[in-house]
Amino acid sequence: MASVPNQSPQPFGRIRLPQVIEAWSDGSRFNPRLLASELAGVLRTLGPANQVIDAAFASVTLYDPATGAGGITLEALAAYFEQRAAGITETAVETASGSVQAGAVLLARHWIARLELEAESRAELAAALHLAAPAPAPGQGPQPATQHQPPLPGSAPECLALRQAQQRIEGEHSASHRLEAAEQRCELLARENEQLRAQLRAQEHRTQQAQEAAEQHRRDAEDDRRARTLLEDQLRDHAGILAFMDTSNPLAPVEGQRMVAAWCDLTENGTTDPTARNGIGIGELAKRWWRDNVEPPTESVGKRLSWALAWKARKNGGVVSKKNTQKG
Repeated sequence: MASVPNQSPQPFGRIRLPQVIEAWSDGSRFNPRLLASELAGVLRTLGPANQVIDAAFASVTLYDPATGAGGITLEALAAYFEQRAAGITETAVETASGSVQAGAVLLARHWIARLELEAESRAELAAALHLAAPAPAPGQGPQPATQHQPPLPGSAPECLALRQAQQRIEGEHSASHRLEAAEQRCELLARENEQLRAQLRAQEHRTQQAQEAAEQHRRDAEDDRRARTLLEDQLRDHAGILAFMDTSNPLAPVEGQRMVAAWCDLTENGTTDPTARNGIGIGELAKRWWRDNVEPPTESVGKRLSWALAWKARKNGGVVSKKNTQKG
């Protein structure tokens, strides 16, 4: 039965199986057939021969719908590369559902690329071992056949042992590098943490200052409230005198307002005794104030001023009529 396509010919990130070796011809310093042989050996070390490769790494795009796309085992893929190493170009790949053309097999590029790197490493190691083999001494005639053996493959036990030792060294170096990177990362994180702690301390300090400022504002507001309450109480206590001194109040006596104004000016709002300062009685001082600020006082005005501002009952708020004299 003819095969029909069931998947995209070549999805992004995948490469057709024959193109793997074709790419080696362009970019690898090793013979493609040598690399194919080494890659076959690498595949055989990945797991059991009958282990099916994950479809994410190797999949079939052309298959018989009646049987479905069969899985590809490690041994089947290794056999393909082994045949290519032997120079066989037209070859099929065995799957669980039968043979398929190599061009119908897609490999994940990142997966096969890792295997190619390992194959190249084994090829380099095998070449180095071959170069290190002792050369025949000149003039000693024909050498034993053992000295003319072809180079060992990278999957030979000797090469694998050296490769494993090399990988251990690389692993130790990689682990050391990772440890160093981790230590540097820890130092960086420690510095970042210290910076964050410093920022947190600064934020806590700013928060504390804001709380203290808010508390001070609350106290100031409370003091202002108390002051306003006290002022309101005082205003209520002095509502009468305020109404008495209100010039727009038709019931307020003008003469009385002038007397209060005279008292305020002469006593500096009740803080000083004018008679003690200049020795002149309050009646005379009041008359002078009246003359300077209102009009020349009549005799009756002078009497009223003296009576209002300098009556004898000082305990009731009056000011002495004249300065007290000291008697010897």
